[in-house]
Amino acid sequence: MLHQTTIWFWQTLKLCLKHCKSPTNATRTMYNLDLLSDEETADKFKINLTDGYQVLQQFYDENIQLEEKWKQTKRMWTEICKETVDRKRAQNNDWMSAETL
Repeated sequence: MLHQTTIWFWQTLKLCLKHCKSPTNATRTMYNLDLLSDEETADKFKINLTDGYQVLQQFYDENIQLEEKWKQTKRMWTEICKETVDRKRAQNNDWMSAETL
């Protein structure tokens, strides 16, 4: 009886944890920062960042909450990364090669 109760407890706990997963565990987007080794791309990235920070400085007030400033800054970084370096694509390696066969 104790064994069945223990199994039931762990199954219930797993279900609860599965449903209570916080949204912070979402997958993060990886950007292809290797492209920044190219001088032209790096210069474009720096210019976009400088322009983005200048725009944000115009909109920042003393009345804006810190959390809102962080959201705007994060949004700016995300947009600039999407424009300049784009997402890192997964490389699918062959599971089996001709040599292993």
